[in-house]
Amino acid sequence: MVVVVGVGQDDAYGSAVSRQTPLRHDLIMIMRIWRTRVDESRAGEYEHFAAEQSLPMFAAQPGFRGLLFGRDGERCTVVTLWQDAAAADALETSPAYRETVARITAAGFLTGESTVERMAVHGSHLLGTPL
Repeated sequence: MVVVVGVGQDDAYGSAVSRQTPLRHDLIMIMRIWRTRVDESRAGEYEHFAAEQSLPMFAAQPGFRGLLFGRDGERCTVVTLWQDAAAADALETSPAYRETVARITAAGFLTGESTVERMAVHGSHLLGTPL
């Protein structure tokens, strides 16, 4: 049996209570990390596209659990969280996702290659509301 030590519910004082959960491969949340580069002079266009087109598309996908957009100069990262591997797999074949990829590619503000990495989430602790 594989065991993951993660963060459980907060106790009365707001601190995380540890718990051990058996690892079920069919129920593991997936983190999908997309990295690219953007023409810095057009970074505002990229950020607008992310907020107005990418975010609603992701949010409409079955199994979507959240995301983070990050940018440091020309380097951009989008981390999405998926209910399980099946949901992350379904994204790749989603017509809405493919259309969004075609539009962002055609927009011309991305530079270089984009990469995608996926991994199982083994713990998390996020506080507050969206930034």
